Amino acid sequence: QCSLVNAELGRSDCCSSPSSSNCNQPWTLNTVLTRVGHLAAFTSTTTSFPDVVTEIDNGRPLGVRIGWSGGGGHFNIIACYTSGLLRRLRSVHIEDPWYGSSVWDYDTFRTAYQGTGSWTHSYKTRA
Repeated sequence: QCSLVNAELGRSDCCSSPSSSNCNQPWTLNTVLTRVGHLAAFTSTTTSFPDVVTEIDNGRPLGVRIGWSGGGGHFNIIACYTSGLLRRLRSVHIEDPWYGSSVWDYDTFRTAYQGTGSWTHSYKTRA
């Protein structure tokens, strides 16, 4: 991640000082995914659970932008899902560079991630 930050910001110190204000800057996930050749498409919406299943089943993690209720945003990845008929189980496994790995009910993740975050954008990836 720090190498990509260095490349995007034209810096060379983000691996040694990743949390510095010079390196921890707002950015767009589509720009970085394009840089590494893995952006398939992005939208300013959530992705339905069936479409999340399709992406994951085809080996394509889904990037997600979270918008905080107080302003600002954050990116994470849906890496896996769980579903079941009993009790309509639909959960997503989130990989988050700030909060770490966690599992969320799909509907809660869409509207209340970490209590105040709402899913605002989706980033489909490609190999």
